[in-house]
Amino acid sequence: MGKGRYADDMPAPVGTLVAHVLRSPHAHALICNIDATRALALAGVQAVI
Repeated sequence: MGKGRYADDMPAPVGTLVAHVLRSPHAHALICNIDATRALALAGVQAVI
């Protein structure tokens, strides 16, 4: 029989970026400011949007 191929089972092409969504731990909170300085200083981080 055939074997299913799933995107998660295949290696990502070189140069592929990965995104992560972080949510506020506070319901209905108003985010006034985000300091991404420390995140941007990490190796491999391309952007914080």
